[in-house]
Amino acid sequence: PFFPRSLLRGMSGIRHLSLIGNNISVLPADLPKAMPNLVTIDLSMNPLLSQVPISFASLDSLDQVAVQGTAMSGPVGRLFSAKKIQPALRLLRQCSQGKTTGHVDISLFQLPGWPDEVSQCAEAFSLDLSRNFIEIVPFAVSKMACLMYLDLSSNSLMSIHPIIASLESLKTLNLRNNINLEALPSSMHSMTRLEDVSCDGCPLRIPPLKTLQNGWSFAMNFLKKLHEVSEKGMLDFSRSGILSEEDILPVCKCVDPDAVTHVNLSYNPLRALGVDVLRQFTNLSSISVRGCSMLEVLPAELASLKLLASIDCAECERSEE
Repeated sequence: PFFPRSLLRGMSGIRHLSLIGNNISVLPADLPKAMPNLVTIDLSMNPLLSQVPISFASLDSLDQVAVQGTAMSGPVGRLFSAKKIQPALRLLRQCSQGKTTGHVDISLFQLPGWPDEVSQCAEAFSLDLSRNFIEIVPFAVSKMACLMYLDLSSNSLMSIHPIIASLESLKTLNLRNNINLEALPSSMHSMTRLEDVSCDGCPLRIPPLKTLQNGWSFAMNFLKKLHEVSEKGMLDFSRSGILSEEDILPVCKCVDPDAVTHVNLSYNPLRALGVDVLRQFTNLSSISVRGCSMLEVLPAELASLKLLASIDCAECERSEE
């Protein structure tokens, strides 16, 4: 599946290269250096080939690249297919420069999707993909492990892959003006180094924009609760300063109600406990209000929760109506 390196020797005068149907998955980065005068290259029928080396940016004479039957479905592959060679080379040139400087700027390229070639800049600390038409942040973002700054503002984002949480060095994430972005993945609760998340102009429900505006630490706490539901079936609101069920409503609206089996409200200044919110959790089996010292009454309506088997109300004033 690899390009035979023996072909790189003594080929500086080659102008036309055909690699049709060789089952190649990776092209050598030094191919442009070995064949600097290439005018056409045919990569057709190599189904494992998903990208070209960013060093292709140095092929100033390149006029045609055939990619039919390859896995090059990203922006560069589409540009090659449309015979828009110069825009493709400009994109590769930006990646090549970014690999040297650490800052990759591919803003305003009208990209319809995530450019696979940025993964070749794995040591870059800054990536600007703003003002394109990217709809999805894919798994491939995990290859940019050194990123500290990521700008995805003014795109068409609809979803972000949970693997973004693997970017442990990320400090700034700009998501402004993605008018279709309604949710951040709950995995982002673990991004403790993230200091600035900008989501102005996004119709966020998860976490609610109001929560995010209070600071990333509040948003992390919100996302952690959602993550715990998917992992443990637990909605944990303990020691959260909750005064009423209205304080837990934003989170409850965002979880799968069938996944919730336990609700922990312990050690909060609750004065009353309603069941309107809890009733949606049809599989709820336990509630804890331990240490809610201001809670005097548990409503009789809790009996309507058919699967409810236990209520922990230790250290409360009174525990039943």
